[in-house]
Amino acid sequence: MRRRHPPPPARAGRPGKRLRGELATTILESLPGVVCVADDAGRLVRWSRRAEEVWGYTPKELRVLGVLELFPAEERGRVSAVLQEVFRAGSAAMEASVMTKAGERRQFFFTGRRAKCQGKSCVVGIGLDTTDRRRAQDEEIRLRKALTHAASEWRQTFDAMEAGILILDGEGLLVRLNLAAMEWAGRPFEECLGRRLEGLGAGEPWAAAAAMVSEMRGQRAAFRQVRNARGGRSWDLAATTMATDAEDTRLLLLIRDVTSIVNLQEAARQAAHMAAMGTLTAGVAHEVRNPLFAISANVDALEMVLDGRPDVAELVAAVKDQVRRLGGLMVDLLELGRPSTATLVEGRLDRVVDGAIRGCAALAGRAGVRIEARAAGPVPPVLVDPDRLTQVLDNLLKNAIQHSPRGGVVAVELAGFREDERDWVRCTVLDEGPGFRAEDLPRVFDPFFTRRRGGTGLGLSIAQRIVEQHAGRVRAGNREEGGAAVSVDLPRSPAGPGGVEPAGEGTSR
Repeated sequence: MRRRHPPPPARAGRPGKRLRGELATTILESLPGVVCVADDAGRLVRWSRRAEEVWGYTPKELRVLGVLELFPAEERGRVSAVLQEVFRAGSAAMEASVMTKAGERRQFFFTGRRAKCQGKSCVVGIGLDTTDRRRAQDEEIRLRKALTHAASEWRQTFDAMEAGILILDGEGLLVRLNLAAMEWAGRPFEECLGRRLEGLGAGEPWAAAAAMVSEMRGQRAAFRQVRNARGGRSWDLAATTMATDAEDTRLLLLIRDVTSIVNLQEAARQAAHMAAMGTLTAGVAHEVRNPLFAISANVDALEMVLDGRPDVAELVAAVKDQVRRLGGLMVDLLELGRPSTATLVEGRLDRVVDGAIRGCAALAGRAGVRIEARAAGPVPPVLVDPDRLTQVLDNLLKNAIQHSPRGGVVAVELAGFREDERDWVRCTVLDEGPGFRAEDLPRVFDPFFTRRRGGTGLGLSIAQRIVEQHAGRVRAGNREEGGAAVSVDLPRSPAGPGGVEPAGEGTSR
């Protein structure tokens, strides 16, 4: 009887054909992307279920489709070249679009490797769908561009504001400011950041702004107006708290230069005041002039009748002095009430000064005062009414002579300068007298204000009014070495470089 042997055991690590097929299918379906196998003729011989789901084709449709038919027409040449590269070199990669059955274009990143399939060369390709990632990247790029554009527009708008805008943190340190604020501070952006307001500059508006910010504790908003007495500039300051997502608060500070507005308001108030004063004084002067003329005539007649009587001669002389004083006051009152008119022509201010000096030469000689004219280089032309401006300089020179000690010098200085983007010519009358009292300086141009015995207090008021008709300005102050200094600033004629248009009738700066 033949002896029967048991079958040999299966070798370890060598699964059966069926098991190998199931394992390959499991691995194929577990890959995150789509997997497909193409033969050397470009036909699909195998694919994963994920490929059917993403591309939308049925297994029957995929069997008859060529690999190139999955790609848009403009991509097929490049895909064909990559397939040939895989067969030649063994591997390759590419990024390309795939057209789904529904007509949607989706982006894939493919890697391909050469392999053997049933004894023949084939290409195994794995494709990762990058459509959503690319869309997210494109959207991120679009959002970044939009954000950059919005930030640029915001910065341009921020810097285009004429007002200074500053943003401070809860500690009062600067975190943002616009171009106007930087120009006022005279520092670049980097030097301003992290500073406190008082560190941006001395004086106004920074001192007032710093004080207002320190007083903002517990308040939502604050407002104040500040004026720099030395420079004559005015600012509106407004501060408000800002709501932010951060734990610390933000403070928005707005600084607006309102010098021109304040000056205009002041000029309007002064014009209204002067108009009312002019109407009143002109009426009074007209009413008083006729009786005053009659008094003067009767005093003259009385002097002729009583001629030769020394006991009444002194009394008559005193009456005549007071009549002359009242006559001078009537002239000033009529001038103050005179309509604001000035006929401006292009002229030389030094020539007007020479005429005024000649007119005051006799008074200066009696007072023992010398008058000197000084010019710092050529004097540019200005728009003037020579007669009216001569009246101004005549008044300033007489005041300077009357307040100068015997043997003193009254100087008239002429110089051109540039301020507030305008070209000016300045005429300054300097004396060696006691000067103005500090408490009187704000009132020296008020009508009827005077400290000189026998003065009417109208001379400087009339001078200011005439200068303003020339679109100029007049200022009073004291010299460091002693004495008064009164300056008249007139805009340069438009005929010269940087000139300005002549002011209209009654215009004040």
